[in-house]
Amino acid sequence: MYVLGFSSMRMLAAPYQLKSRAAAFDRFESRGRLVAVFFGDAVGFAPIHGPGSYDQLQVMLRYARIDALARARGESLRREVPQSHTLLGVLADSAHWPEGKCVKIKIGRHWATECKLLERACSRYERLRLDANSLFTQDTFMDLWRILEPFAPKIDFIEDPVPYHPENWRAIEQLGVRLAYDGLSPPSSIGYSVQVIKPALGHFKPLWPGKTYVVTSYADSFYGEQMAIYDAAYYKQMYPELIFEMPGMSAQQIWDEDTSSSEPGFGAWPVLSGLFEEFSYGDSASSSHAG
Repeated sequence: MYVLGFSSMRMLAAPYQLKSRAAAFDRFESRGRLVAVFFGDAVGFAPIHGPGSYDQLQVMLRYARIDALARARGESLRREVPQSHTLLGVLADSAHWPEGKCVKIKIGRHWATECKLLERACSRYERLRLDANSLFTQDTFMDLWRILEPFAPKIDFIEDPVPYHPENWRAIEQLGVRLAYDGLSPPSSIGYSVQVIKPALGHFKPLWPGKTYVVTSYADSFYGEQMAIYDAAYYKQMYPELIFEMPGMSAQQIWDEDTSSSEPGFGAWPVLSGLFEEFSYGDSASSSHAG
């Protein structure tokens, strides 16, 4: 982590807004700012979301510096995208299910439809990762589990099934499924065995034995995905025994055209330069969805 003074460098920001494709997903948006940070004669790009806390800004500066160094060397940070789970989004229509062996499915928004389709999805895919964004209650989750229990060996984890409470989560894990916690600061280490890491939101940190970690991109622009790819490679090298084999990348297929998706440092500046304005500390655009 680089600790830098915000007043000692020039930063410009261009707002962006992404809209999901309508076909296989509930329509939602993601808004943020792509920040250009000038380190002397070099410039690096990184996105930022939400109100822009001090920690978020430090993370943004770390990636901008990494990007600037690569650009100065004429290198691309866009490493090969690791084999990843496919983000299916909301489980709504089997006609739009993607190809792949491992999928991550958002559940809990269309429960009547999902009940009918989940069993079919379990039969179709080799591995499933489910994300409920804490939309279930303890009772409605038990209704879900009656459908999923025969397929438990196929399920890598269920992310945020109900609002976090250590004893409730521990009771759910005792049913025979791993739970995943998605958040910056876990309130406790009890009740889940998987920790989600989203580098674009500032989740970069050392890992500890006793948990399994999955690195995923925030449902975000090209630059947010690049952060996740860069750190997924780092984590896999440093902590191979703690990292899920398949991270969660390649979220770009869920969006309509992304105007910030030029190869970083190789065309992005001319495309976006007319949109940049002086970046104000704490003045980042907000995102309207959870990844």
